[in-house]
Amino acid sequence: MLFKRNKISINNQKRIILVLFFMSLSIGIWFNYRQIWLLDNLIAIEKIGKILSIGFLGSSIISIIVSFFSTKVKIKEILVLTTSISIVSMIGLLFLYKSDNIYLIKLLVLLTIICENLFLVGIYPLLTTVKKSSMMFEKNTIVQNLGKDLGVFIGGIFIGRVLFNYKLDSNFCLLLSIILSLISFYFLITIRYEKDNTNKIKIKKYKDALKEIFSKKIIVIYFLFCFFLNIAWDTVMGLQFILLTDTFSFTENISSNFLLIFGMISTFIAIFVVRKIKFKNNFRACLYKYGTRAILYLIAFLLNSKICFILAFTVTLLNSRMASKYTDGRYINVISDDLQLMISNLRFVMICLGETVGLFIAGIVFNYGVKYLFLVAFLFYMVALILSYYLSIMYDNKRF
Repeated sequence: MLFKRNKISINNQKRIILVLFFMSLSIGIWFNYRQIWLLDNLIAIEKIGKILSIGFLGSSIISIIVSFFSTKVKIKEILVLTTSISIVSMIGLLFLYKSDNIYLIKLLVLLTIICENLFLVGIYPLLTTVKKSSMMFEKNTIVQNLGKDLGVFIGGIFIGRVLFNYKLDSNFCLLLSIILSLISFYFLITIRYEKDNTNKIKIKKYKDALKEIFSKKIIVIYFLFCFFLNIAWDTVMGLQFILLTDTFSFTENISSNFLLIFGMISTFIAIFVVRKIKFKNNFRACLYKYGTRAILYLIAFLLNSKICFILAFTVTLLNSRMASKYTDGRYINVISDDLQLMISNLRFVMICLGETVGLFIAGIVFNYGVKYLFLVAFLFYMVALILSYYLSIMYDNKRF
């Protein structure tokens, strides 16, 4: 019986990884070429920006609503529902390509944005129903990022080429995204649990669940860490395409390839770190990852040199995906299995708030000079590092 249970658990783990991989491929394609698809449908750039912003805000609001019911639902059922809505929405968009039904197009695009974010929020809680560990969190992050990068790469191979006298455009990329989503959906519905392990989390009152989460000081500090960290990130990286084209004088094509290549290198660095490097504690990992950025950002501000800007920018990309089990996974796993969906949603909201503040600051500071973006980001990274130091001490002393 135990052998059968372990076998089911291993099979489910493999299926969930496949679900994540194929959905990440799909998201990578659609996320990257969605803007081009909207431009092909004669939607103005400023309206595209509003659609994407509303989609992100909507994701945050829906995440909060989902968290209200997160102690009474099956995680798999949420993912099946969001994936189904996403696929139906994308199929609708496929047939609405270059049509005059702009309002319906906007609605369906918003649904795809919200559903893909909810999927990414819910996939790790699903993994915890099989196995919860810092290494599993790291694997989740690596597979997700690798899938997204490969999705962008696949889309780049096809778009603009001619096949059977048909020019492959952004709508073909959408078709590819639908096919990959359907493959992911197939693996999702084939996940099976034994009757006594249906992945339904224990029924707990919402107020009691929130009280349990926020009674842990380490989680409160971790949420603040996420908030300040994402302010620091988006102050510089939120305007990454503008920095590459406007400040660094790269062409749009070179900028896209630059982000893709260094994104993929970053994923392979993350895989290498997982296999070969063990940090003494969580703070040591944060120091290598965020401390390096802080130092380079301060140098970039002081020297006000384009070469320093490019170096700081590149290093940020290269170490952006490493050591997530030390910087995030261990703290998330402090919370019990029955509250994993709720904490994932709350963490997502904190990240969204941080990114919103970071982008707002970037929009204001950019007019005063690029070097001030790096100064502001440096200050927020220092705050995040101070918080990571206290988090590491609390974790090592098991003060949960």
